[in-house]
This record gives sequence, structure tokens and C-alpha cells, in this order.
Amino acid sequence: AFDTNVHVEASMSYPRVPETSLLARYVNEVVQKEAYELHDTFVQEMSTPQEELWEEDGDERILRYDLSLVHSAPDLMSFYGSKYQYTGGAHGSVRYITKTFSQRDDTIRELSLGDLFLPGYREWLFQYCEDYFKSNRCGYYDDDDHSWVGFNPEHLGAFLLTAKGLLLIF
Repeated sequence: AFDTNVHVEASMSYPRVPETSLLARYVNEVVQKEAYELHDTFVQEMSTPQEELWEEDGDERILRYDLSLVHSAPDLMSFYGSKYQYTGGAHGSVRYITKTFSQRDDTIRELSLGDLFLPGYREWLFQYCEDYFKSNRCGYYDDDDHSWVGFNPEHLGAFLLTAKGLLLIF
């Protein structure tokens, strides 16, 4: 934490898994590097005095990053967490984070949802989720007339692979 013309606070929490495998060593390196980069970027942006402070902006800037291991197998690790950031305005924002790493032979990579499906199935899954949200009045609605605003395909990207299967997070 430090002060400019506002109080700046950044906290990072992420697991360090026992390095018993190539996958564990790789995951530790990637997760730590990403957390450090996020922290350093935020601190750099906030190290100069904030311009044009408005009353509703408050007098602090906050970054909270939290990541936890939720599933581990010899060739797969899934992590879940969140990033809260407040840089002025009426309120901060939260973004949920998912990371799934897979090892096949000596190759390790972070998986995307597209890696799990044949061509066309990601679109089918998106349509299925959108239909479900519409019929159950979940999702985004216009503030004025309360009509369904829609569902963004980019929101179908956060997922975890667990012992029970695929978990989509919106």
C-alpha cells in the first residue's frame, strides 16, 4: 500500500502447488508471473497522482486478486478466483477468473473452452445457455423497459474441469 493523492492498495493471493511434476512447476511459474504482472501494472498506473478527482471517486484505489486450486489430477489442474478492481467512480468491478492447465506427454498448455469441443459445438452450447437464461429470466435486462438485452458469446469462456465434469461460470 502507498499514497499519492489517493490511498492505493494491491493484494495478490495465489496457490503454490508442490512441485512434484512438470505440470506443477509450469503452473507455479505461469500463475506467479501473471499475478506479478497484474500487480506491477496496477501499481505503475496508480503511482502517479490521479487527475480530476470527483467526490464520487472516493480516496482509494484497490486491486484484489485471489486464485485457488479447485481440482488437481496428474495431467490436469483447474483454478478459480476473482479480480476486484476499483479505480474511481461509483463502484469497483469484479471479474471471475478460471484457468485450466493440461499436460499431454511433455506438452503443457492452458485450455480454452474451444479446445474441449468439436467445431460448431461451442456455438450450440452458447445457444443452449442463452435459451436457458431467457426462459428463466436470468442475465441482462434493459433498465428502462426490462427487455432482454442479450448474452455475449465472450461470456462463455470461464470454465473449470473438475472430477464431476465441466463447470461453466458466468
